[in-house]
Amino acid sequence: MKVFCDTNVIARSLEPEHAQHLQACNAIKELTLQGDELCVSPQVFFELWAVATRPIEQNGLGRTCLEAQTILRETLSLFTLIPETPSVISVWEGLVVKHSVMGKKSHDTHLAATMIVNSVNHLLTFNAQDFLRFDSLTVLQPGNLQKTL
Repeated sequence: MKVFCDTNVIARSLEPEHAQHLQACNAIKELTLQGDELCVSPQVFFELWAVATRPIEQNGLGRTCLEAQTILRETLSLFTLIPETPSVISVWEGLVVKHSVMGKKSHDTHLAATMIVNSVNHLLTFNAQDFLRFDSLTVLQPGNLQKTL
């Protein structure tokens, strides 16, 4: 199956000292070993760049631009990049109106719309609550992967 990997899972896999590091790494490894296709969209790359280059004291990774570029290239080699076609906008608009999405949650809705347009029904994220409103998506959490699948 295709599984979309949220930015927070990738970011945690890059932080060995973070409490969720092992869960993130194990989930990515488990899904890959099962033969699942791990996917990301361009938005994940934009978010990952922001997290990677943000200072550690501001909940970032504190990496240089060159280090962030290496992270993005490695991520692209490990995950399938799904496109953000023009139809994502109309699906996104339908979702934000249907679910009365406001503020920052519109970014998560953008990911959901991109997944829906690309027929990716499973999402791996630490922020399950942010995506439960989307009935067509199955939300997987790294720490509960065995229970969820």
